[in-house]
Order: sequence, then structure tokens, then C-alpha cells
Amino acid sequence: MKDPLAKIPAAPGRLPVAGHLPRLLRRPLGFLGSLREVGPVVRLDLAGRPVCVATSPQAAHDIFSTHGRHFDKGRLFDRLRPVLGNGLITSNGTLHTRQRKLLQPAFNHAHLVSYTQTMARRAEAFAHSWHIGDRLELYQTLLDLTFATAAEVMFSSESAIDVPIAQAMAHVNAGILPQALLPAPLARLPLPPNLRYQRATRQLHTTIDRTVNRYRTEPTERDDLLFALTTARDDNGQPMPDAQIRDEVITLLLAGSETTATVLSWTFYHLGRHPQTEQHLTEEINAVLADRPIEHADIARLTHTRRVLQETARLHPLAVVMRRSNASTTIDGTAIPQNSEVIISPYAIHRDPNLYPEPLTFAPERWITQPAASLPKGAYIPFSEGTRKCIGDHFAWTSMAVILATVLRHCRLAPDPHHHPRELLAAHPHADRLPVTVQPPLHQTAG
Repeated sequence: MKDPLAKIPAAPGRLPVAGHLPRLLRRPLGFLGSLREVGPVVRLDLAGRPVCVATSPQAAHDIFSTHGRHFDKGRLFDRLRPVLGNGLITSNGTLHTRQRKLLQPAFNHAHLVSYTQTMARRAEAFAHSWHIGDRLELYQTLLDLTFATAAEVMFSSESAIDVPIAQAMAHVNAGILPQALLPAPLARLPLPPNLRYQRATRQLHTTIDRTVNRYRTEPTERDDLLFALTTARDDNGQPMPDAQIRDEVITLLLAGSETTATVLSWTFYHLGRHPQTEQHLTEEINAVLADRPIEHADIARLTHTRRVLQETARLHPLAVVMRRSNASTTIDGTAIPQNSEVIISPYAIHRDPNLYPEPLTFAPERWITQPAASLPKGAYIPFSEGTRKCIGDHFAWTSMAVILATVLRHCRLAPDPHHHPRELLAAHPHADRLPVTVQPPLHQTAG
């Protein structure tokens, strides 16, 4: 049978049978970044399954925006469907449009102001629970905080925040990318990682279904996202089915906790190794907030804070996003046949030296002379772009700014100088370990 991708340049190092899969699994992030040397669109063979990798900003922009109508969610999202069902991340077509319209009001300005209060209160409580000299595992600590915050926004009542949900979400997140990249027969084998992933999925569904049913049977008005979902009506006056609500709840909890915790943990790591940047940041936070808790209106004034977070999100974005062409199209001048699987790697694009001078250097000041709006379209995509841009991107930026500002007023989280973290293969690569020590805040030691 004729190879439909034969005209697309192939990545070097293909092995018989396994293709490029060993190279991708052995060093996924570095391997994806190396493909820009081959061309704007590169072919990979993953154990007999050909996929294209978009390596240029223009190719990413064409997929997300210019020719976005020619792409649906791809293989990664097929593998996510047993967990997320037809939530906003995995749905396509009219269902995606309907669900986005129903969910959009929950992320408007008025709700973000209210969510900011929850974020600030949670962050204050976490920070005050630490003592000078305490040693923390940073990623897990921040994941606990961001999950508790997202769960309170979702469920309002603290009694509804179920610790097993957080544990299940951790197993799901760890398994997402391996489940997508492995051939289907391997993903179905009764291996320990697969079994953990399947158990976590069942636990999530059971717990969320029980909570949704309680909201349905006890229709007490609540100021939270789940109440908004259970009372939402489409243009025909129809409510959202319970299974759809469950899918959206899991989607929002996963997106609202894991991404935020990952970017924040890397932020504190980089600040610990750039004390002048941390000093500048602390001075800005103290000048804007003085001695009061952060409010939503303050965030626009925390300009250096935003640049620090932007830079971390550049260095540590999603590893891959996947799409599938539903029609023959072109991306960055390359013909893409119908039903082709396409990988976009924000991680690789964000580290392109043609876009970002010294791309591996943590340099928040680059956003002064090179604001995001001045970059080529598709060059900065931490939350995707176009009609598929993450509906909760403002929620995430707000949460990260609130937690960063609150923690830095209370203490420093100094990374272990002898530990060099390794990025783990995950949907959003986080560190294997980030041990930190709680130290006095900079404004106290500087005086």
C-alpha cells in the first residue's frame, strides 16, 4: 500500500519494527526539539504507526488557527477519552462548540474575582502551615495546593474535597502521555502502570458521579462551578447530562491543578537560582500589596510577576499536543493527507533559538524587549491558540500569580543546590524531585 506520508522528510534513526519509538521514549523532549533541523514538518514511525511532527510556529498556527477546521483531536485524546469522556479537551465539532458556550460564563471576570479570593485564602493557609527550616517536595506540595484550590472552586464545600480524587488524578496524569504513545496492544497489557491508570479512572468516575448525583438530589444553591454546570441550559433549554458534567468536572480539575503546579514549581526552582530576579519580584509584590492579601485588581500591576511566569511557561510548557486531519490540507506549505496524526510540541517550539535568543536561559526580561504579541503566530502557545485555546487560561494565570505573590511574601522556597532535577515524561513535564527548604522572605533578610 502506498505510504501517504512518503513525501514528508523522515526523522533520522529509524529502527526496524520499532521505528522512532525507542528514541522518543528514551529522550522524548530532546528528540522532539532536534526535529526542527529536519524541516517544518517531519515524519516519525512509531512502531508501524506514522505520525507527523509540526516543528515550526507557522505549522502550529496553521493547525490551531488557519486550517483549524481541518483538524480534530488526535490519538492522544482518543486515549484520554476513557478518563475524560467527551469533556471539553476531548470533544469535537458541535459538541465542543456547545460545551464551550455552556462553560464560558463560569470563567468571566466576575467569577475570576471571586475565584481569586479562594486562591488567596488557600495560598495563605498553605504558606502559614510551613515553618522556617521545613523541607518540602515542591511539586507535590504545590499540586496539593492547586488541587485543593481547584476543588474548592468546583465544589465550594471543603468537605466535598476528596483526597482519593487527588491521588487518582496523579496516576491519570502520569499515564496520559505513555498511554498515547504506546501501541494500543501494549497499552492494554495488564502491566502495573496500565493497571494503576485503569484503577484511577474508575475511582475518579465513581467519586465524581456520586458528587454530581448529590447536587442533583439536593438542589441547594451554591456559589461554585459544579452548581453552574448542573443548572446550565443550552439554547434549547436542555440541561447537561450527568455523564457530561462528570467529564467536564474531571477535565477542569486536571487542567486547573496539574498545569498550574508544574509551572509554579519550576518558577520557584528558577527563582532560587536567580536571586536578583527573586529580589526584584519580591520588591514588586511588596510595593503593590503592602500588608494586605492580594486581590484580582492587583494582578495587572504585577508586571514583573507576569514576565517571570511567562518565561517559566515558555521553558516548561506541554510536551505535545496531538491532532488528526479530517481533510487533506497544508501546514507551513507541507501537504497533509486526510486522517494523518500530527504532533505539535510547544516544548520544542518554545526552545527554538531562531525565536528565542539563548533559549535554555531563564530570562524574564526578554519579555520587555520581545513581548508575546511581537512574536510570529504559533511561537508562544502555552495554552494553545484559536478556537481550541484553553478555556481556563485566565484562571491559570490568575492562580499562578496569586500563589507566587502570596508565598514570596511569607517565605523563600530555596531549592537544594546539590540536586539537579530531571524532567519526567508526562503530558506537562515536571521534575522528578524538587526538594526545597523554607527560608525567611527576602525583604526580611535584606533589611
